Amino acid sequence: MRELFNLLPGRERRRLELLTLLLGISLLFLVFISLGEKRSYFSSLNALGVRQKSYQKLDQTRTERKKEWAKWEGTRGDLEELKKTYFYRDTDVVNQLRLDLQQIFDEAGVHVSQFKYEYGEAKGEAVKKVSVRFSLACSYFSLKRFLDAVERFPRFLFLEKIDFVKTSDSGDSLELNMVLTGYYES
Repeated sequence: MRELFNLLPGRERRRLELLTLLLGISLLFLVFISLGEKRSYFSSLNALGVRQKSYQKLDQTRTERKKEWAKWEGTRGDLEELKKTYFYRDTDVVNQLRLDLQQIFDEAGVHVSQFKYEYGEAKGEAVKKVSVRFSLACSYFSLKRFLDAVERFPRFLFLEKIDFVKTSDSGDSLELNMVLTGYYES
């Protein structure tokens, strides 16, 4: 192959040597640049792996928070249903309570005389209450039915106080003073 170069005139040989030198320098330049790019590629690949792990953790956290948010939304719906179903409405609480008590008295088969209504606020809460004081004359079994009816009633009615005014030995007649409380939100 050297013999072929020797056949070339001096000027063309120098050009060919120059071109060969430029080709060699270009190849060396490309090799060094490609090594740098190779290092950059692996560095980027490692950074991508770290970011993918970070993304997976964030995605898992986001999914958990979505589930938690869905639970809170469900809780909000439960609270709204609780307010509608179990609490009295502020607009006409006494009339609603009176009708509910009449329903309970009818179910238990007891007779009540004289109602007295008192308003108040539940301690430390945003809920208000209305208490009803009344006297009740009934038998022990009627009292038991009455308490069962209050307990099964769907609204929040609580028996706060029972005073036994008069009792008989046989349990046929009892006279009681009671305080029942219903709750409402203003």
